[in-house]
Amino acid sequence: MAAARTRNITINSPADVNNIGNWATVRSLTVNTGNVTINVPAGNYHSFTVNGSGSTLKFAAGTYNFADTIVLNSNSRVETNGRITVNFGGSLTLNGGKFTLGANTMVTDVILNVLNGGVTINSNSEINGEVRVPRGVLTLNNGNALVRGNIWADNFTLNGNGQIICAICAGGSTN
Repeated sequence: MAAARTRNITINSPADVNNIGNWATVRSLTVNTGNVTINVPAGNYHSFTVNGSGSTLKFAAGTYNFADTIVLNSNSRVETNGRITVNFGGSLTLNGGKFTLGANTMVTDVILNVLNGGVTINSNSEINGEVRVPRGVLTLNNGNALVRGNIWADNFTLNGNGQIICAICAGGSTN
């Protein structure tokens, strides 16, 4: 029998990283300290929020399922390594956060599926990978918001200095 995902983990200091324990029981993760790196195995989670400046979640090859969301704030990032699919039941929000590529990982190796919500990419935020938002809006807001990769969205909005660098951009309408 698989372990239940019941633990909500909060990282308030670098020492707390050593206390994460069995990832099979982790439901949600909140990182409030800066400059930590956490290796996250593929699996099923509820939500992750990273508030600590310079903190990195490293995702290895595989599939990551989030019942809700990931929120990346304050120069935090998810570093993808290898072929990765990330599925979101809710939304994806970047407030100065980034999805970056690790060594030997190409933009085409990373697929982000936002199934029931939207994607909001705010100032100084970036996604490297294919972004699919079949029933929502992808919004890039001011201050160098960037998507480097293909976009498949029902709708997208580009405000201010937002930028899209892609081979194929498909959407219902643009604003």
